[in-house]
Amino acid sequence: MPDTTHKPLFELDSIPDKDKYLLDSRDEVVMSLLELSKKPDLITAYYGHANDVIITTVVDVLQERNLVILECGPNSEKNRQLLSAGSTTCLSKHNDIDIRFQLNGLRNARYQGQSVFAAPIPETLLRLQRREFFRVHTPLMTPITCHFEHQGSQLALPLADISIGGLALVDAKKCFNAEQGIVLPQCTLCFPEQGGEIELALEVRGIFMYGQNEGKKVRRIGCAYLDLSPSDSHFIQRYINRLQIQQKNRARA
Repeated sequence: MPDTTHKPLFELDSIPDKDKYLLDSRDEVVMSLLELSKKPDLITAYYGHANDVIITTVVDVLQERNLVILECGPNSEKNRQLLSAGSTTCLSKHNDIDIRFQLNGLRNARYQGQSVFAAPIPETLLRLQRREFFRVHTPLMTPITCHFEHQGSQLALPLADISIGGLALVDAKKCFNAEQGIVLPQCTLCFPEQGGEIELALEVRGIFMYGQNEGKKVRRIGCAYLDLSPSDSHFIQRYINRLQIQQKNRARA
């Protein structure tokens, strides 16, 4: 007999290049879920058949109990069906970033006097950045540095920003005789906050001046990656995700 069980719409495994956007650090997953709870952002929870959904929100994340708390829907029969299914695929959007995660072991619970859903905190979560080349400014106190050799000199320049498509170097002392089209075949990016390095090739795409405090002009060198490996792309995407979360949390503090 044919299988009549319909899987939830938007299955996580069906997303191309899923690993580039996957968060598997517990701290990152918890921070992303807490972000959803602060507005709170609406969540579409799919269960059972593809058209079985309820609209909910993240009420809280109880790290010490390993639980994420969701609001019950307004329809008691749909709530019962969701609990009977025991799992759900959740879709939401936060600051134009699609958030997707799977919850298993869903059960009814009480939280602050209200009936809620509770489930173990998911081990992974997807943050799908639609603007593929979205650039995030790197921290001034712990900058990423790019180490490379040029014309017989060993150089180390900090980054102004980074995306999964390229980066911008800051050459405050004009020590890099950069020209558009120059290829740097052996560069090392050092990520002090993430505790890792990437070996890659860069091509200079643009050189321009930009202003800093007190009217000071600094040279900025835009570069594109050449043949970035999937694992390195994943590493950079994880760094961008973490930095975005940290910057947003500091802005709200």
